[in-house]
Amino acid sequence: MLKEILDKNTCAACRICCSFVEADAWETPVFTSAKIDYKKPWFKCIGKNSHTLKFFFENDKEIKLCPYLDERTGCTLKGEEKPVDCKMWPLRVMKKRDGLYITLAPICKGITVEHIPKLKEMLDNGLREEIMKNLVDDMVKEYEEEYIIIEKI
Repeated sequence: MLKEILDKNTCAACRICCSFVEADAWETPVFTSAKIDYKKPWFKCIGKNSHTLKFFFENDKEIKLCPYLDERTGCTLKGEEKPVDCKMWPLRVMKKRDGLYITLAPICKGITVEHIPKLKEMLDNGLREEIMKNLVDDMVKEYEEEYIIIEKI
């Protein structure tokens, strides 16, 4: 969704969005593809038609990688298998008391506040509709203060 401004090589070098510590396990992507094998121990059903990765941590410093990340070649999921959370990262739909917001994760070094004007242009040119069309309730997270609000939707 963000290939226009997010360089594939930047993502390949970083992969922070594919690794989790216990404190940020709430960030794990929501899967909705029927092509994914949900009978694996790392999946947990959280909605009617969606599943999320469930990690079991030994301690608060342990880092878990997405089981679909190949450290040499990147994500092994193709097309429709890839969660919308992953496709739209570092954007996230978050909720506050007064509604839903499209936000930017501050941890991503590939898209920064300097990209916000371009992101707003992309949202106006169809990205917002694409995100909303693919959004499932389980993907909407409670707003976290460090996230940068791009717009209320």
